[in-house]
Amino acid sequence: MYARDENGTIKVYKNLPSTLNTDEGLVVNFEKSTLAALEEKGFFPFVNKGFDKDLQYLGSTYFDATKKVFTRDIIEMDTSAFDLVELKAELISQLKQKSRVLLAPTDWQVLRKYERDIQIDADVITARADIILKCDAKEIEVEASTTYPQLIKYDLSFEIKTETE
Repeated sequence: MYARDENGTIKVYKNLPSTLNTDEGLVVNFEKSTLAALEEKGFFPFVNKGFDKDLQYLGSTYFDATKKVFTRDIIEMDTSAFDLVELKAELISQLKQKSRVLLAPTDWQVLRKYERDIQIDADVITARADIILKCDAKEIEVEASTTYPQLIKYDLSFEIKTETE
Protein backbone atom coordinates (compact mmCIF):
# COMPACT_ATOMS: atom_id res chain seq x y z
CA MET A 1 0.00 0.00 0.00
CA TYR A 2 1.05 3.53 -0.71
CA ALA A 3 -0.10 6.93 0.45
CA ARG A 4 0.31 10.50 -0.67
CA ASP A 5 -0.51 13.95 0.64
CA GLU A 6 -3.09 15.42 -1.73
CA ASN A 7 -3.81 19.07 -0.91
CA GLY A 8 -3.36 18.56 2.83
CA THR A 9 -5.28 15.27 2.97
CA ILE A 10 -3.43 11.98 3.12
CA LYS A 11 -4.91 9.47 0.70
CA VAL A 12 -4.06 5.79 1.12
CA TYR A 13 -3.95 3.65 -2.02
CA LYS A 14 -4.53 -0.07 -1.67
CA ASN A 15 -3.35 -0.33 -5.27
CA LEU A 16 -1.39 2.26 -7.19
CA PRO A 17 -3.36 3.88 -10.03
CA SER A 18 -2.62 2.53 -13.48
CA THR A 19 -2.54 6.07 -14.84
CA LEU A 20 -1.71 9.34 -13.11
CA ASN A 21 -2.64 12.79 -14.35
CA THR A 22 0.18 15.24 -13.51
CA ASP A 23 1.10 18.80 -14.47
CA GLU A 24 3.47 17.30 -17.05
CA GLY A 25 0.74 15.14 -18.57
CA LEU A 26 -0.68 11.66 -18.21
CA VAL A 27 1.62 8.93 -16.87
CA VAL A 28 0.54 5.50 -18.11
CA ASN A 29 1.51 2.24 -16.38
CA PHE A 30 2.07 4.29 -13.26
CA GLU A 31 1.62 1.22 -11.06
CA LYS A 32 4.83 -0.18 -12.60
CA SER A 33 6.92 2.89 -11.70
CA THR A 34 10.17 2.64 -9.81
CA LEU A 35 10.32 3.63 -6.16
CA ALA A 36 12.18 6.81 -7.13
CA ALA A 37 9.47 7.74 -9.66
CA LEU A 38 6.75 7.06 -7.10
CA GLU A 39 8.50 9.22 -4.51
CA GLU A 40 8.92 12.00 -7.08
CA LYS A 41 5.13 12.06 -7.43
CA GLY A 42 4.65 12.02 -3.64
CA PHE A 43 3.79 8.33 -3.27
CA PHE A 44 5.49 6.63 -0.32
CA PRO A 45 4.90 3.24 1.29
CA PHE A 46 2.14 3.14 3.86
CA VAL A 47 3.20 1.10 6.88
CA ASN A 48 0.02 -0.35 8.30
CA LYS A 49 0.97 -1.43 11.80
CA GLY A 50 -1.01 -4.24 13.33
CA PHE A 51 -3.06 -3.29 16.35
CA ASP A 52 -5.50 -4.85 18.77
CA LYS A 53 -8.87 -3.18 18.15
CA ASP A 54 -10.11 -4.24 21.58
CA LEU A 55 -7.24 -2.58 23.46
CA GLN A 56 -5.73 0.02 21.14
CA TYR A 57 -6.67 2.93 18.88
CA LEU A 58 -5.06 4.04 15.66
CA GLY A 59 -3.82 7.61 15.56
CA SER A 60 -3.95 9.86 12.52
CA THR A 61 -1.95 9.03 9.43
CA TYR A 62 1.22 11.09 9.04
CA PHE A 63 4.43 11.15 7.02
CA ASP A 64 7.57 9.95 8.80
CA ALA A 65 10.26 11.89 6.91
CA THR A 66 13.10 9.97 8.57
CA LYS A 67 11.84 6.60 7.30
CA LYS A 68 10.17 8.03 4.19
CA VAL A 69 6.87 6.27 4.90
CA PHE A 70 3.34 7.12 5.86
CA THR A 71 2.23 5.52 9.10
CA ARG A 72 -0.04 5.81 12.13
CA ASP A 73 0.73 5.67 15.82
CA ILE A 74 -0.89 3.02 17.97
CA ILE A 75 -2.44 4.42 21.14
CA GLU A 76 -3.05 2.20 24.15
CA MET A 77 -6.59 2.32 25.51
CA ASP A 78 -7.00 3.47 29.11
CA THR A 79 -8.71 0.44 30.64
CA SER A 80 -8.63 1.68 34.23
CA ALA A 81 -12.23 2.94 34.02
CA PHE A 82 -13.74 -0.41 33.05
CA ASP A 83 -15.78 -2.29 35.66
CA LEU A 84 -14.10 -5.70 35.98
CA VAL A 85 -16.86 -7.06 38.22
CA GLU A 86 -19.47 -6.25 35.58
CA LEU A 87 -17.34 -7.72 32.78
CA LYS A 88 -16.74 -10.91 34.78
CA ALA A 89 -20.47 -11.25 35.41
CA GLU A 90 -21.17 -10.84 31.68
CA LEU A 91 -18.58 -13.48 30.73
CA ILE A 92 -19.91 -15.93 33.32
CA SER A 93 -23.44 -15.33 32.05
CA GLN A 94 -22.23 -16.14 28.52
CA LEU A 95 -20.54 -19.33 29.77
CA LYS A 96 -23.73 -20.46 31.51
CA GLN A 97 -25.80 -19.72 28.41
CA LYS A 98 -23.38 -21.75 26.29
CA SER A 99 -23.62 -24.61 28.79
CA ARG A 100 -27.43 -24.45 28.72
CA VAL A 101 -27.37 -24.75 24.94
CA LEU A 102 -24.99 -27.72 25.11
CA LEU A 103 -27.03 -29.43 27.83
CA ALA A 104 -30.45 -28.80 26.26
CA PRO A 105 -30.44 -31.77 23.83
CA THR A 106 -30.17 -34.21 26.76
CA ASP A 107 -32.38 -32.39 29.29
CA TRP A 108 -35.25 -34.72 28.43
CA GLN A 109 -33.31 -37.65 29.90
CA VAL A 110 -32.76 -35.77 33.16
CA LEU A 111 -36.48 -34.92 33.35
CA ARG A 112 -37.40 -38.51 32.58
CA LYS A 113 -35.13 -39.67 35.42
CA TYR A 114 -36.63 -37.12 37.82
CA GLU A 115 -40.27 -37.72 36.88
CA ARG A 116 -40.32 -41.47 36.19
CA ASP A 117 -37.01 -42.76 37.56
CA ILE A 118 -35.86 -43.99 34.14
CA GLN A 119 -32.08 -44.29 33.88
CA ILE A 120 -30.03 -41.70 32.00
CA ASP A 121 -27.76 -43.16 29.32
CA ALA A 122 -24.17 -43.52 30.57
CA ASP A 123 -22.71 -41.55 27.66
CA VAL A 124 -25.17 -38.71 28.40
CA ILE A 125 -24.12 -38.64 32.05
CA THR A 126 -20.47 -38.44 30.98
CA ALA A 127 -21.10 -35.73 28.36
CA ARG A 128 -23.19 -33.60 30.73
CA ALA A 129 -20.60 -33.91 33.49
CA ASP A 130 -17.90 -32.85 31.02
CA ILE A 131 -19.88 -29.75 30.02
CA ILE A 132 -20.58 -28.79 33.63
CA LEU A 133 -16.97 -29.34 34.77
CA LYS A 134 -15.55 -27.34 31.89
CA CYS A 135 -17.99 -24.51 32.49
CA ASP A 136 -17.10 -24.49 36.19
CA ALA A 137 -13.37 -24.41 35.35
CA LYS A 138 -13.91 -21.50 32.94
CA GLU A 139 -15.88 -19.59 35.59
CA ILE A 140 -12.99 -20.03 38.04
CA GLU A 141 -10.55 -18.72 35.40
CA VAL A 142 -12.75 -15.68 34.75
CA GLU A 143 -13.05 -14.93 38.47
CA ALA A 144 -9.25 -15.22 38.84
CA SER A 145 -8.59 -12.70 36.05
CA THR A 146 -7.44 -9.33 37.35
CA THR A 147 -7.11 -7.11 34.29
CA TYR A 148 -9.33 -5.84 31.51
CA PRO A 149 -7.07 -7.22 28.73
CA GLN A 150 -7.24 -10.70 30.27
CA LEU A 151 -11.01 -10.57 30.35
CA ILE A 152 -11.68 -8.93 27.00
CA LYS A 153 -9.48 -11.53 25.29
CA TYR A 154 -10.81 -14.46 27.31
CA ASP A 155 -11.68 -17.49 25.17
CA LEU A 156 -15.16 -18.68 26.15
CA SER A 157 -15.01 -21.80 24.00
CA PHE A 158 -14.53 -25.26 25.38
CA GLU A 159 -14.43 -28.62 23.69
CA ILE A 160 -16.72 -31.42 24.72
CA LYS A 161 -16.39 -35.09 24.01
CA THR A 162 -18.76 -36.62 21.50
CA GLU A 163 -19.87 -40.21 21.15
CA THR A 164 -17.51 -40.73 18.19
CA GLU A 165 -14.36 -39.77 20.12
